[in-house]
Amino acid sequence: LELFPSVYRNLEYLGGTNGMQLIKIKFAKSITLFTALLCVLAAVFYGYLFPEFYTKSFPFLLAFFYLFGFVSISVYSWAIVKAPNKAGNYYLAVRMLKMLIVMLGAFVYCLFNRAEVITFIFTLAVIYLVYLVFETRFYYTSNLAGKTKNKNDETNK
Repeated sequence: LELFPSVYRNLEYLGGTNGMQLIKIKFAKSITLFTALLCVLAAVFYGYLFPEFYTKSFPFLLAFFYLFGFVSISVYSWAIVKAPNKAGNYYLAVRMLKMLIVMLGAFVYCLFNRAEVITFIFTLAVIYLVYLVFETRFYYTSNLAGKTKNKNDETNK
């Protein structure tokens, strides 16, 4: 685990594979609440402040990033359990795959719907960055939690 060295120790602390299940459950709760909050903010933004910027693809974009979040946590958790030395590579591969899918999807969408290109690209960029920050923060805080627990364990011995 070159990118997140303490995640594997955190997994051992939490009880192996069961610990990974706890992290997945925590991620599912976090991303669901985060997406619900985005929906509320989008309803205010698009419903009251700037309805002219609403794109019909917005719900599909939210659904894609929400579901892809589950794909990424599943691949990453599998890598931590099955191939801990390559988990960082899997993490980066999933990020790259997500970016390529988004770019390809944006290209195809813009070819067929030229009227909404600017609005769509802006909306896509904002959602992409918001979910990227959310997921990175989740993985980072999970990593820091492992460091804190390990330091406390070593001091209490």
